[in-house]
Amino acid sequence: MDWILGHTVSSSVPGVSIGLDYFTDLDYADNVALLVELLDLLESALLSFFDEASKLGRQVNWKKTVVQSLNDAQGCPSSITVGSEIVACVDQFTYLGSTTDSSGKSEPEIRRRITIAKSAMQQTYKSVWNVFCTTFPK
Repeated sequence: MDWILGHTVSSSVPGVSIGLDYFTDLDYADNVALLVELLDLLESALLSFFDEASKLGRQVNWKKTVVQSLNDAQGCPSSITVGSEIVACVDQFTYLGSTTDSSGKSEPEIRRRITIAKSAMQQTYKSVWNVFCTTFPK
């Protein structure tokens, strides 16, 4: 994956700047998030990524590929076309277990994790209560 990104990023992805640092991608195993500042640059970046992956016999799963616009007043269209593939634009997506919201804020992810924790605690409570009632019947 690093080889593919090295060839893709160096040729077509200008990345995004955060302070004095530039970031072009997030990747872990076969999960990749390409970062660009302009939607117009994204199509060429995705096509370049597709071409480099194809050279190594790898394929882009277009059904799992999504586009998200962060803190953009214009927003994102409902979908974009990359080559002959249609890629959905979303307000939220989960990358490696964390949800990214188009607002750029962390509240949706915090709420999601609180809901997961609450559900786990309710299940634990039920299990503990059932054990208690079985062990110490009235």
